[in-house]
Amino acid sequence: MKQPSIMRSSAAISVLLHVVLFGLLGIGFASCTGPVERGAEAPAHVIQAAAVEPREVETYYRERRERERERLQAREREQRKRLEQERRRAEAAAQQRQARQKREQAAEAHRQALLQKEKREAAEARRLQEQVKRNEAERERKEREARAERQRKEQEARRKAEQERQRKEQEARRKAEEQRQRKEQEARRKAEQERQRKEQEARRLAEEQRRLIMRKRQRALWTRQYAGLLRASIERQWKKPPRSVRGGDCVLKLRQDEDGTVLDLNVVSCDGDLLFVRSVEEAVWKASPLPAPPSSEVFDADVELTFRQKY
Repeated sequence: MKQPSIMRSSAAISVLLHVVLFGLLGIGFASCTGPVERGAEAPAHVIQAAAVEPREVETYYRERRERERERLQAREREQRKRLEQERRRAEAAAQQRQARQKREQAAEAHRQALLQKEKREAAEARRLQEQVKRNEAERERKEREARAERQRKEQEARRKAEQERQRKEQEARRKAEEQRQRKEQEARRKAEQERQRKEQEARRLAEEQRRLIMRKRQRALWTRQYAGLLRASIERQWKKPPRSVRGGDCVLKLRQDEDGTVLDLNVVSCDGDLLFVRSVEEAVWKASPLPAPPSSEVFDADVELTFRQKY
């Protein structure tokens, strides 16, 4: 910011010098060419002027500014150096003060530590003395409590021994009475159980007999139903021969698996002719698989059926 203002000042001074020089030249010229006073010869005034180049003026002022700037920089460096020295002296003094304060604080801390140590040692000595006293008092108290506890235990042992003797006598009497009552109750219980067992056994036998009869009846009914189912299934497939064919009772025995599939077929006896027998056999094979029984209890792999031709 300083250099532009200096440049402007230098330019103004240069212009001013040029004006002054031109003014002086004009005055000198007027003095030389003016009228001569009458009767006397005017004195000659000779003014010598030298022309100054603007570049030289600018160079002069630039060098002057440069020297001024260097002088200012040198002064600033000297001032910074002086300030730096003062700062270092101040820091050294502050460090010395801090070191002195630290030494004083350390000495004070050491003194306080010694005082605290002495206080702690004194307090510990008092505590040990009080602890010794408390231990002695505690020992005496425990001895008194131990004597009292021994006396109490002896009394408790005598009391418990007396109670145990009385309890054993009462327990013996109670057990004898309980054993007598238990024997009587056991005898009554066994008699009652025997009576109930006989009654239950009689009821169970009667129930089993009844169930057996019902089972036989049910099985007979299922058997008749199963035979009817088989016969009806086969008769639906039976294409009866004409009246001219001699027929009669035809007893067949077949074997089937669990699914009702006919595995084998035999004619046990038959009053009819061969055409009649063939018609019955063909009906059996066509009816396979045969219907399932009403109950798995009446299923039989070997079944015997009788067919009679009726018109």
